[in-house]
Amino acid sequence: MKICIWPNTSLRQIPLDTMEIHLARPISRKKITEIINKRPIHTVTLSKSTFVRINEKTLDFLEKRKIKTFIHNNPGKPLQIPLEQIIDVIERVKDHQSLRKIEHITGIPKSTVHYLVKYAKRTKAKKGNKPIHLR
Repeated sequence: MKICIWPNTSLRQIPLDTMEIHLARPISRKKITEIINKRPIHTVTLSKSTFVRINEKTLDFLEKRKIKTFIHNNPGKPLQIPLEQIIDVIERVKDHQSLRKIEHITGIPKSTVHYLVKYAKRTKAKKGNKPIHLR
């Protein structure tokens, strides 16, 4: 799982087993150092606009620590439905339950159930208030 990091993200919000992070905005070298020293980070992804705006010393620091850095574009809004519910919906569809029955059981509108099934390969979802990248 890839965790999205913002400049105001505290270290406590980052799970201990996080190996990959995505920088939503440029963050300071001090903050990235703190994260890398406390978590087993191997890969950092960031958007093209963040790459242009991030400090060169921060990128050099990542390179010296042999952390892979990739420019990654993942447009779109994350799904608002909890990950557990998405998995439940997909499992129910695999069990050949009708969309209306799934709607009745889960409380998720039929059109949203259809959307979840159609786009089950989405790569962004929300966990609490934070977007997470599933790939």
